[in-house]
Amino acid sequence: MENYYQTLGVRYDATEEEIKTIYKQKAKLYHPDVSTMPNASEIFKKISNAKDILLDPDKRLQHDYLIGLRVNHQQQYYQSPPQPQPATPESSGTKWWQILLLLILAIILGSSDRDRR
Repeated sequence: MENYYQTLGVRYDATEEEIKTIYKQKAKLYHPDVSTMPNASEIFKKISNAKDILLDPDKRLQHDYLIGLRVNHQQQYYQSPPQPQPATPESSGTKWWQILLLLILAIILGSSDRDRR
């Protein structure tokens, strides 16, 4: 997975204005009509794609998850995306005591059937 922050050369918490400014600087360097570099058009496409992803809030959030970052802009630090938790009896709605009660009832009913025979 390509890291668009590195492709464009911006920090992970870069603002929209910073992204636009850096993009304009790099676009002037790598635009195929201006640059004499043989791979300038490839680089220009990459930085254009990076700019498009990073300026769209939904795409940027998805990209952050894909590269293992979750940016919290209010607190200015990074955290990993939440990991899925395995289902436990508590989370699925069944309490441990309900399971225990069913086991006790099964034992009682099973023993009363043997007593009748």
